[in-house]
Amino acid sequence: MYWLLFKTKTGLVIRSTGANPEAVDAAGINVDSVRFKAVLCSSILCGLAGAFYSIGFLGLFTGDIIGGRGWIAFAICFLGNWNPIGDAIGGLIFSLADAFSIVIQTWGFKAIPNEFIIAIPYILTILATISRKEFRVPEYLGVPYIKEGRR
Repeated sequence: MYWLLFKTKTGLVIRSTGANPEAVDAAGINVDSVRFKAVLCSSILCGLAGAFYSIGFLGLFTGDIIGGRGWIAFAICFLGNWNPIGDAIGGLIFSLADAFSIVIQTWGFKAIPNEFIIAIPYILTILATISRKEFRVPEYLGVPYIKEGRR
């Protein structure tokens, strides 16, 4: 993903669409099409991740299978500053915290409540987000692009 976003023309268009859609539109590229395709690709990847988690990893599906991990993924995007390398590092840190909480549960500590042990990755997410000084959020994140003269 890093190579795609930072070393190719397609990545430049995708990043520019999030940072300055007017410039992309001025270059003759359809901003809505780029955004639609980016959301479509990310939705496909999310669907594959969910399928892997329920079928490949656990082997079953239950109603609350993810259990709030989507919020951790969202926090990883913030903490990684929308950079695939930062996101990968954040994902590794939080997956290690999740694995650590599972290992602690198997040790059978009675002094620490099980609910607290399960919450370790979520607590780490909150602490990391609070301790972060600066976020580099794309300027037009979540802002619909309305082409001039098209109201």
